[in-house]
Amino acid sequence: MKRLLPLVMLAVLLLAACSVQRQKLSPQANMIYKSANVYYQNKNLEKALEGYLKVLEDNPDHVIALNRSADIHMHYAENDPVVRVEYNHKAYMMYDRMLAVLQTFTNLTDDERRTVRDITDKKESTWVRIYKHGEDQVLAGDYNEAIKTFELAARMKPERIEPVVKIKDIYENNLNDLAKTEEYLLMLFNSRPGEILLVQELAGFYVAQQKFDKALPYFLKVRELNPNDLNNLMNLSLCYYEMEDYADALKITNEILVNTPKDLEVLDNAKIIAALMNDTDLAIGYVIRILDIKPSSHNYLALCTWLSQAKRFSELVTYGERWHQFEPTSKEAVQFVILGAQQTKNSAIEKKYSDIFRKMH
Repeated sequence: MKRLLPLVMLAVLLLAACSVQRQKLSPQANMIYKSANVYYQNKNLEKALEGYLKVLEDNPDHVIALNRSADIHMHYAENDPVVRVEYNHKAYMMYDRMLAVLQTFTNLTDDERRTVRDITDKKESTWVRIYKHGEDQVLAGDYNEAIKTFELAARMKPERIEPVVKIKDIYENNLNDLAKTEEYLLMLFNSRPGEILLVQELAGFYVAQQKFDKALPYFLKVRELNPNDLNNLMNLSLCYYEMEDYADALKITNEILVNTPKDLEVLDNAKIIAALMNDTDLAIGYVIRILDIKPSSHNYLALCTWLSQAKRFSELVTYGERWHQFEPTSKEAVQFVILGAQQTKNSAIEKKYSDIFRKMH
């Protein structure tokens, strides 16, 4: 019981600050109080607690009875997992009441202020113990009880989001309850709408559910909070793309390319979006940028196809020859060069590549 302050020390520190009226007890309660102190000194905690609780019925603001009752509850909670949450909660409420009473006292000494800090620490400790017990319940697979424990912790300290995060994690990772996961994610977001990690998690949740229309506002919110987050811009572009809003998808993709002009993945996305928009000239521009960084057969095929469709035959010859140099065995590359040469009436190039094509058979 090392957490329990010696009776004499606590009495000296606290009664010096207590108003006589506030600590006054009826004659009967005073007798019970004295008996409870004897039981406490003799470590008969059951009888001591019984007495202190009766004292509190007579005077709910009696600081020593509050402190002793809270200490005993915390001791029981520490030694018995069955009552750990219940008794730590009771101790928390008693420490909280005690601090509220002490705040009404004036001209506290340094020793008395240290006592207030000690009680504050013990109050916090009871909350931490409840929270940790919830974590133990999760590890044991007792998810429903863990949820109840974290819900209590959240009620005790509404300003702390950790219990709500834990509840959300249980519903998401252990119970696979998407509706509840969403409920708690929204609760977290509404409590701290400027917390970028919470906004990102909510957006990611909706993307995982393929609900891009719901994810979009949260990616836009992240953009407000951090305009230079390239990963968020990628996700934002993805949402627009999946919603078939290709113009906005391409706009965001181009914003990314300002900072990463040689990112092949982003360039490829831009190429695909431009093609879906039936903007052949734009698609050609992106695929040329890709080929300048990393040549590949499939991108040469795409480029030459689009150049042919756009009747840009002079460029078709140029890039067809580059394709042939990159992949000498490609018949398609040679055929595109021949087509471009025919359309530009370049007989020398046409003959050269016609000869090459014949030798490939």
